[in-house]
Amino acid sequence: MRECQPYLEGGAVEFSPDIDQKFITQLIKFPNVEHDDRVDSFTAIILKFKYHLDKIEKENTKSIESKPKNDIP
Repeated sequence: MRECQPYLEGGAVEFSPDIDQKFITQLIKFPNVEHDDRVDSFTAIILKFKYHLDKIEKENTKSIESKPKNDIP
């Protein structure tokens, strides 16, 4: 969950206004909650999202850094 914190604090994750408040309480009190299955699932989704964001960022960096090929002799 600690790895997800920057995405939550940075606004990369938005919650619906009608979200179950018990889930929010679980997030806030984690890891000191009796049932943390939803927090674990949420964390897995955010980390998968992070993996794809990092991959996209690396691809964009490569395309910016690579010099265009000049086919003109």
